[in-house]
Amino acid sequence: VLYNTVPLSLHNQMTQLLDKKYAVYRLEFTIENKSETIKILDYFCSAWNKKQLQFPLEEFTNGHFKRGVE
Repeated sequence: VLYNTVPLSLHNQMTQLLDKKYAVYRLEFTIENKSETIKILDYFCSAWNKKQLQFPLEEFTNGHFKRGVE
């Protein structure tokens, strides 16, 4: 597993991910502290319930989500 210096987040792709209707979604935390983790969980829970909150982290990466892996 290779980790980035900032957390990976696909929150900008929530609509696309929810449209896929996956049976399970997984949130994995690495370097986030307790407060950040709670805020991120609140964000994703509200998004699944079609509510809008501002994403709590200023720095994050989407990894290769849009580009794919070659």
